[in-house]
Amino acid sequence: MYETTLSPIKIGGVEIPNRIFRAAHQTHFCDNDGRVTERFIAYHEARARAGAGLLILEASAVHQNSITWPNILSIFDDAAIEGLKRFRQRIAKYPAKVFIQIWHAGHNTILPDGSPPWSASEVSGHFHAVPAKAMTQSMIDEVVNAYRLAAMRAAVAGLEGIEIHSAHGYLPMQFLSPLTNYRTDNYGGSFENRIRFLKETLRAIRSSVPQGFAAGVRLSADFVEGGLTPEDIAQAIESLQADGLVDFINLSCGNYTTSDLAGAAMHLPTGYAVEAYRDVRHRIKVPLIMSGRYRSLDDVDQAIRAGDADMISMVRAQIADPDLVSKTLAGKADEVRPCIACNQLCIAGWATGNMGCAVNVAAGKEETLGEDKFIPAAKPRKILVVGGGVAGMEAARVAAKRGHRVTLCEASKDLGGKVRFVSTRAPKMLTTGDITVWQEGELRRLGVEIRTNTYLEISDIAAIRPDVVVLATGSSPRMDGWQRHRPAHKVKGADKSHVISSTEIFSVPVSRLGSSAVVMDDVGHYEAIAVAEYLITQGLQVTYVTRHLSFAPLMDNTLRSGPAYARLNRSGKFALRIRATLHQIDDKTVTLFDETQDPKPEVLPADTVVLVGYNKSNNELQPLLEKQGLEVRCIGDALSPRYIEGAIRDGYMTALTV
Repeated sequence: MYETTLSPIKIGGVEIPNRIFRAAHQTHFCDNDGRVTERFIAYHEARARAGAGLLILEASAVHQNSITWPNILSIFDDAAIEGLKRFRQRIAKYPAKVFIQIWHAGHNTILPDGSPPWSASEVSGHFHAVPAKAMTQSMIDEVVNAYRLAAMRAAVAGLEGIEIHSAHGYLPMQFLSPLTNYRTDNYGGSFENRIRFLKETLRAIRSSVPQGFAAGVRLSADFVEGGLTPEDIAQAIESLQADGLVDFINLSCGNYTTSDLAGAAMHLPTGYAVEAYRDVRHRIKVPLIMSGRYRSLDDVDQAIRAGDADMISMVRAQIADPDLVSKTLAGKADEVRPCIACNQLCIAGWATGNMGCAVNVAAGKEETLGEDKFIPAAKPRKILVVGGGVAGMEAARVAAKRGHRVTLCEASKDLGGKVRFVSTRAPKMLTTGDITVWQEGELRRLGVEIRTNTYLEISDIAAIRPDVVVLATGSSPRMDGWQRHRPAHKVKGADKSHVISSTEIFSVPVSRLGSSAVVMDDVGHYEAIAVAEYLITQGLQVTYVTRHLSFAPLMDNTLRSGPAYARLNRSGKFALRIRATLHQIDDKTVTLFDETQDPKPEVLPADTVVLVGYNKSNNELQPLLEKQGLEVRCIGDALSPRYIEGAIRDGYMTALTV
C-alpha cells in the first residue's frame, strides 16, 4: 500500500525519499531578528521525525525591506547561516530533505521607518494604503542580487534547494501579473517582459549555487478579473522550462484579494486546486508539487496515483498531527488526529503572529508539549469527567494516557456536545465534527469508562467517590435580550416563542420557521454564519443584523468570512445590516433602532428571530462540589464560553496537572 507515494523522486540533483511534502508556511517562531530559534527547530523536527520526504521552510526575507512582521525567518545576511546550519544538522537524523522558500513581499511590506515599499509599479499593498515605489533598474538589480545571495546562504547552510515565492501576490508575481504591473520598460507590457524579473532572478541563482542544488518556483493564478489565469501560469511554466531554469513547480491559488483560495477552509473539498489547473498539468515537464487541503495519506496517494501531481503537500494535516505519516504507515490511521480545516489557529494564528492548532494544543510548543512528553502519573487517581464535549473528552483522553482511571459521564445519548451536533446540521461545517469522532475513538481505545444518558446530581458524584472532578458541563445561550453594544438596553420581546437560540434552531421543525428570519450576531464568529446559511437552505429570507462594522470580523483571518458572505449573497435571500442593534421584537417583525446613531427605526419582517450572543457558563455544580471537599477543575465553556481551541486547550492542560 502507498507504493507510489513512498517511492523516491529526483528534483534537480536531490533524491527525495518519498512524495510526501510539506509546503512553506509562516510560523513566526524565529526571534525578533528573524533568526532560527529552538522553538522553530522543535516544531519542524516533530514533523520531519514522522517521515515526510521534503520540507520547505517558510518564506524567508531576502532583503531588509521585505520584512512584513516580527519573527519572520530572514536570510538577507550571513548571520542567518549559523541558525539554518544548526537546523539542518538536527534534521539530518531523518530522511527528509530540506528546501527553503526565499521571498520578497513587494508592496505588501510594511516598512517600520515609514518609507514606501518596493514593487513593480505604484500599487498599494493589502495591509496599508501607501503606494509602492516603482523599482528602478538599480533597485531591481539589488533585489535580484539579494535573491542570489540568499540562495547561496541556503546552500552553505546545508539545505538542498530553494523555492522562489512567486505566488499569492508577492514581488515576482507583482511583476508577472497585469493587475500590479503597469510598467512601460523592459519589465512591463508583454508577457516576456513581465516574466523577466523572475527569469533574471533564477539565472542569478543558477550561476551561484552548487551543481545539483535544486531551484524551483511557487506560482499561482490571481483568479481575479484581469489577473493571471491558469493559462497564463501554464505559459510561464513552459517559458521557465524552455530556458532550463526550474527543477520543480509548486502550484497554488490566489493572491491577497483571493487569499481564501490559498488556504481554503472546510467550505472547499480536498484537492480543490487540482481542478483549477486540470488543463495545465500535461504541460509541466518537471516535478509538480501541489497543495489543496489534503488531510490523509490516502488522499495523497490517490492524487499521486491519478497523476494530479508528483508530490502532494500536507501542511495543516501535519500541524494537527505531526505523526500523521508514521501512524498511518504503522497501520494506525484511525489514531491520526484530524485537521478540521477551521483555520482558527493555523492561518488565523499566522496572521496574528501566534500560529498553533485548534485541535492540537502542542502545535508550536513542541519544546515542552506533545504526546511524547506526557509524564506518567506518579500515583494513578480516579478522575470523573462530567460532560462529553470536546473539552471533557480531551481531559479524559490525556488523563487516561497518563495512567489515571477515568470515568466520563455525558447527559445526552451521544458524545461530542455542541461541536458534533452543529457539524451534522449546519452547512459547510461537517469536518468540524471529525475531532469529536477521533476523541471518542481514542477514549474507547484507552479504556475510559464512558457513561452516556447519565445526568449527575451531587449525590451521584459523591457516590462515585472520585479523587478529582473535571467539570466540562458547557454553557447555555443567554436569551434575555442583552447586547454588547447596548448593555443597558434589553431587547423587548426577547421572551417570545419564535425567538430561538443558535443551538435550538437546528432542531426546530421547518414548518414552524415561517418565510423570514432575522439573525442577530452579537459576537462576530462563525456561529451566526452557520445559522443564516442553514435558514437560507430551508428557504427563508434572512436579514443578518450585527453590531460590528463588517460581516463576521472574527472570521476574517481564518479566510472563511469572505467565501461565506459570497455564498449568502448569491442566494438572493440574504440582507446585511452592520452597526445595528435590535430594539424590539414583535410577533412578525423586529425593530432596529439606536437613538445614538439611527435617524429613525427600521422594521424588518421576522417570522423567526435567532439570537447569537454570549453564552452563560453551566458551572453551578462547582461551589456545591467544593463544599463537599472534592477537588474540582472547571474547563471549557463551563469555565468561560469560548471557541473550540479554548475548550480543547483547557482539557489538555488540566489533564497534565491532575
